[in-house]
This record gives sequence, structure tokens and C-alpha cells, in this order.
Amino acid sequence: MGPERRGTFVGPPAESRESAGGSTEDSAGWPGSLALALGARILCVAAALFTFLPAALAVARPWHAPHRRPAEPAREQAADLYASIVRDLGTDGGLFRDANGDYAHAWPFSQALAAAIAVAAAPGADGRTGRTEVRRLVDLLPSYRAGTAYRDSVRPGGLHFFDDNEWLALDLVDASQLLHDRTLLVRAERIFGWITSGWDASAGDACRGGVYWANTPKVRDRNAVSTANGAVLALELYRATSRPGYLAWGKRMYAWVRTCLADHDGLFFDHLDSRGRIDQTKWAYNQGAMVAASTLLHTATGSAAYLHDATTLADAALRYFDSNGYTGQPAIFVAIFFRYLEVLDRDTPQPRLAVALSRYVTTHEAAARPSGSELLDRAASVQLAAMLARVN
Repeated sequence: MGPERRGTFVGPPAESRESAGGSTEDSAGWPGSLALALGARILCVAAALFTFLPAALAVARPWHAPHRRPAEPAREQAADLYASIVRDLGTDGGLFRDANGDYAHAWPFSQALAAAIAVAAAPGADGRTGRTEVRRLVDLLPSYRAGTAYRDSVRPGGLHFFDDNEWLALDLVDASQLLHDRTLLVRAERIFGWITSGWDASAGDACRGGVYWANTPKVRDRNAVSTANGAVLALELYRATSRPGYLAWGKRMYAWVRTCLADHDGLFFDHLDSRGRIDQTKWAYNQGAMVAASTLLHTATGSAAYLHDATTLADAALRYFDSNGYTGQPAIFVAIFFRYLEVLDRDTPQPRLAVALSRYVTTHEAAARPSGSELLDRAASVQLAAMLARVN
């Protein structure tokens, strides 16, 4: 999982805080920061309510999913919603803050960047303006960097989550294509090299393998979000570079999730903990990541079996979430789910995608479970509107 982690507002971030030798652990051992970061991250998924700091440090208004105006094209809605994020949550230094007054963590920032990319790439969008905004956000990424990887906070001592780094690397892949800047692809490759260090190689672990959630021995969960998105990233890098090592990693990560986290209904559970116990939560974005990974494997190998896996999972996931109204799913998880279904749609057209997406936006989005981050919730609305512009 990757919900928001919260802290207190501490002033402007440094432009870059690279640690010597690429170390990704706080020299103090950070038991306190570990408890703060992990506790807040988990609680924000578990709770639908959260506490705001005083109004002087916060955006003192609750966020609700927009009532969409049918007469306004989805592309314009996406652009307007993104502009409201910059207006309401932007800081003087260019980063975003969240509703608690703190600078946004890396996970919400990654989805705001994904939203900016979606707006810039929407059909009929003002490409020059959109690309300028994407470049602006990409240039702010060093605020989160420590060594090769990105920590969850702009503050020193933040934790390094493998899924956060995968989201940012996937943004860099997309930005590389949008901006025609291959140096961004190289940055994504470096991040992936670090991500492979999170692969479990402990002989005594149940279902050995998988990517850890966080880069610390204190957290040994191996998650669908960190492993399936690792597969997607590897396969996107293979598509961009044709380097066989990426294809091998994509197959390896994909196979681990299918072997170790699959349920009998074809969907995938959330994670294995340090004792080998399975968290049986079924998050929408994990299903989407496996659809995308299997589709990209079909593209890379030509194997019809992978395409069958993708279409079968997409069918099962849409039935499952439609039947329960996406209950308990934050909107950003659903937005990512549909973004990944678009990967399948580009490979093999899926007429049901537009219908399912429109139904979610009109029927379920407004009642979505809060993620604990206003920036995440608003980025989700941008991404959903931009997708409506693409698929309709």
C-alpha cells in the first residue's frame, strides 16, 4: 500500500539532500521516524478521518470529489482541477503541501506529477503549457532524493519506500516520452537498479522473493504494490531500451505475485508479512498493476498466455469492484486501476473500459474513501477526468 504519511510543517526543503554513498538509512537508527512514518502511512489507509493542524498552517477546507459538469469537456475539467491543485496546495518554492500544512510526501507528489502528465497528454490539450508544468515538477524531484533513491519526505531522515520510488520512476518514463528527454529515462533506470536491492533472497522466508515495501530491516512485508509495479517498471524500461535484463526482472516479479498472492477468484491479495501471513485486502490498484504487467509481457514476448491473463484479470476485477461499488477503495487506487486498464486497451481494445470508467466517475467517485491526503484525492480526480477525455 502507499497512502500518505504525515508530519509537521518544518520550513523550506533543501534543493537536494544526497547522502554519501547512496545510503538510505538515517544515521540515528530512526526508531522514532520509523514509527511516525509507518504508523501514519498505515493509519491513513485504515481511517477515513484525519486531524488537521491549525488553520494558519493548513488548507482550511475539506476536499470533496467534484460534481462534474456534463457540458464541460473532460479535458477542460482535468485542466481546471489540476489548476486548482496548484492554486490551493502550491507553495512558494513550487512543491505541494497537504491539508495538514506539511509538504506533501513522495507518494502524493508522484500522483500529482502523474496528473500533470495526464493533463499535458490529453487530446486537444495545450501541449506547450502542459509540458512546462511537467518539467517544473520533474525539476523539483531532487527535494526528495537521498542517494540514488527518493525518500518519503523532503525532510532528512525520511524512509525509503520501494513503491514510492516505482511511482516516481514510472512518472519519469512517461515524462521522458512527453518531453523527448532521454535523460529522464536514464534516471528511471537508476531507480530500478536500486529497487532490485529490495528483492527478498532470504532462504528461510515463506514464498521467497518479492520486493519489500520499505528499505529497512524493521519492515519485512513483501507487497503486491512494490512487486507488481516493479514488474511494470521493468517492462516499460524493456520496451524503451530492449535490454533483456529488464524483461527477466519483469517476468520474475510478475511470477512471484501470481504464485504467492493470488486468490481463488483470480484477484490478488495485498502482502505477505514477516511471518508469511497474507493480508487478504484486495486493492484496486494492485489488480491494475498485474493487468498492465501481463499486457506488457504479451507485448514483449508475443505469448497469448499473458494476454489471456490480462483480459481474465480485467474481467474479474471489474466484476468484483462493480459489484461492491468500489467500497473502501480510495479514488487514487481506482484511478490507477483504470490507468492500468488503459495499457490493456491500447494492446487489445476494451470497449467496456469507457463504460466502466464513466460509471465509476458518475456513481462512485464522490463517495470514495478518503486517502488521508488531499493532494492524492485531488490528483485522482484530475487523472480520472483526463482518462475520460482519452477513452470517450
